[in-house]
Amino acid sequence: MIEAAQKKKPCAKKKIIVIALAAVMVAAVMGGAIFGFYSSDAGHLYVANQKLGHYEKIGYEKGQVLLIGSSSMEYWRTSAEDLSPLTSYNVGVAGTVVSEWIDWVDKMIVPFSPRAVVVYAGTNNITGKKGGNTGAETAELLKTLFEKIQNRLPDAKIYFIAITQAPSKDKVMSDINACNALIKELCQNDETLGYIDCNAEVLNADGSYKNELYRMDKLHFNEKGYAVWQKVVVPILISELA
Repeated sequence: MIEAAQKKKPCAKKKIIVIALAAVMVAAVMGGAIFGFYSSDAGHLYVANQKLGHYEKIGYEKGQVLLIGSSSMEYWRTSAEDLSPLTSYNVGVAGTVVSEWIDWVDKMIVPFSPRAVVVYAGTNNITGKKGGNTGAETAELLKTLFEKIQNRLPDAKIYFIAITQAPSKDKVMSDINACNALIKELCQNDETLGYIDCNAEVLNADGSYKNELYRMDKLHFNEKGYAVWQKVVVPILISELA
């Protein structure tokens, strides 16, 4: 009996190790959900699946407004209330790059059959670091995303919210401006695309940043920052879609 008990100990230890590793993995992903970032493509996909599962559970009405993109979209916690009387669903995922949304069109966008898709993406592509994209490259990726959405949902209007100028992005501002300019030109030549630019509202008269609009990271909007979207983005969407 003693020998049998001793033989079982290694198995028990293995189970404990497996459970501990699983707990660490879950904690890493959930930590991202709590603190607002996800450190890997797998983490992004996990959160995307969670969001989709949430809407599938509570039910959603097709043919409405869908909000997609990275952290600035996900952190727009009051989007549903702000866009009322429009019915909207926010599936933004912090940390995502444009290529992920290209891959997710069939999974995260098409099921909603939206009549309008509002996109805030590209800022995580333009990092100024190895592996990042230039403004022109990011614009090309966004163009690919728009074309894929148009192919799947030919009746949907796509709105692009210009990448926000932010203090922490100052070193790559030329690329951000280049990307925004290219997308603006694209939208001007395609009636199914809309371009919404809030950047005039985040700068002072002398061109300096209105630092009071940003969180401590000098990248993401705080409540005062989202008031800019409420002032600029919301009226455009409601006037055109309500």
